[in-house]
Amino acid sequence: MLEILLDAVRLITSKDVKEGASSLLSAFSQSPEWKKEICTVEARVSLDEQERLVLLVELFTQKLAELGFAEQSLSDFQVVYRELTQNAVEHGVRRRKENLRVVVELCPAYAALTVHNPGVPVDLSRWLEKGRRHLLESEMGGRGRGLAIVQRKADELVEIGKVGLKAVLYKQRVDIQVFSQAGMHLVVIFRGHSNPSLVRKLEETIGALRGNVALCLDPRDIDHEVGVQFQGLVERASQQYESQFVPSTESKDIEAAIRILERHARAEGLRVRLICTDEDYRGLLPSRIAVTSVAEAVRDLSGDE
Repeated sequence: MLEILLDAVRLITSKDVKEGASSLLSAFSQSPEWKKEICTVEARVSLDEQERLVLLVELFTQKLAELGFAEQSLSDFQVVYRELTQNAVEHGVRRRKENLRVVVELCPAYAALTVHNPGVPVDLSRWLEKGRRHLLESEMGGRGRGLAIVQRKADELVEIGKVGLKAVLYKQRVDIQVFSQAGMHLVVIFRGHSNPSLVRKLEETIGALRGNVALCLDPRDIDHEVGVQFQGLVERASQQYESQFVPSTESKDIEAAIRILERHARAEGLRVRLICTDEDYRGLLPSRIAVTSVAEAVRDLSGDE
């Protein structure tokens, strides 16, 4: 049985299911609720018709594209959807009479996906730890890695009640890139300054590095003369300027960055620098890590006098 509610309006009933995928597509495309910028879809899918999950993700992806989500965001949503629904089918639905319940919220700012696993209590922390071990053992093989992949792709992953998992992907995705040369790493945040997952992903990025680290919160602070020392940096920074991207460097971002950098320095016994061109704010930062430019950070961390 496949039942779908769109903003509390029943589009497809169990009687309509036998008409096939064309009726489902037609019902969605003609629905005024589906044409709204903000909508919520709830679907109940039985084991006998789990192939309908594929049809649904295509509909959701099409809607996100219409809302202006980037190609990478569409791809990430599909991965998250596939992993969460497959996890529920394999480990949650124990009897054929049980339905998998999928709730999707779509709007111009984010996409949220909640999958309810009937009969199986959620233990997200334990499942994630198991998934991380599988990822460490092999990036190409092994099972149990799905939720670890979801956590990497999604901006948020939380438990909902006793049997639900919810993943959220924001339209403004976090884009952190690492450029390395001469024993140091320049970490640049290109996008995602307002994304709640920024701090977590920044910590993951810096935590994986071995060597001195300079963090640049604003790509506009990268000058051409220094940028050419890092392969691909100038081209990437220029693309951001052309798209007129203007990040907001907020105090909470800088405060979190300081904690991450200092923790990295203590753990690795290395040097770190935080690039801050705002003279007023830089005066409030720890002088041991704050620098005025990328060039100054490179000189300090490369050991040049």
